[in-house]
Amino acid sequence: MRACLHLRQVDGTHSALSGKEKRGSCFMDLAKEFQGLGADPLLCQAERILSQRKLRNLTIDPDLLGEPGWDILLLAYVAHRRGSSCTIAQVADELNASSALVTRWVSALTARNLLVSNQISFSISDLAECKISDLLEHNIREMAQAFRHAKPSP
Repeated sequence: MRACLHLRQVDGTHSALSGKEKRGSCFMDLAKEFQGLGADPLLCQAERILSQRKLRNLTIDPDLLGEPGWDILLLAYVAHRRGSSCTIAQVADELNASSALVTRWVSALTARNLLVSNQISFSISDLAECKISDLLEHNIREMAQAFRHAKPSP
């Protein structure tokens, strides 16, 4: 895991938590609260989103609704959570896209400090890992709250 700062809202004010504190408290709370998601709820949520996106691409032409930059970031995030990195060929195969398209996106995302790239592979940057982790945690908590307030149909 990488060090980053996260904000938490307490009584209408924001206070910074270091990445280590975040993972020590909030991440463990998330894992306990959502035990059905496995040991790494953020990885499970990222995989779920990728699965939904693949299904969408089978249903509707990805040339119309595709977001290769986002898909590449999610794949790099999942690889990072699994302890590995990505290659252009792997990602192109996974996304059913050309190597040229993936190469262009990796270059663009690297230029914006969202990926770290070398001649052989690329991985998610600290910045992007923190942002996506925050987004996924928010997404999990928002869905859980919606389900807690949902009423069963008659």
